[in-house]
Amino acid sequence: MVVHDEIRAAIGDLQRAAWLDGKPIEWREPTDAWLPREGRLHAAIDLLRKVRSDVAREEDDPRSRPFQQQGLAHVDVALNAAQHAIGDVRHHDMRRE
Repeated sequence: MVVHDEIRAAIGDLQRAAWLDGKPIEWREPTDAWLPREGRLHAAIDLLRKVRSDVAREEDDPRSRPFQQQGLAHVDVALNAAQHAIGDVRHHDMRRE
């Protein structure tokens, strides 16, 4: 699944950027682990928008900037894929009616 793969890639790049910038790297339980299956894509879009907003701040360490930019690119691809997936589901549901 594109959204899942892009999110994992973004996490890796953003962790590298944080490490280079001297920020602590902590593993957290996936935020959507507790979400019901229905509505996960909408929740993912909300979370991806928040991540983009949080990460888009200027990095102090120039060595971390490429990883930050790569991470943001992965977030953007995941966001786009999630939005398309919602559109596909709506289109599919409308055809069934």
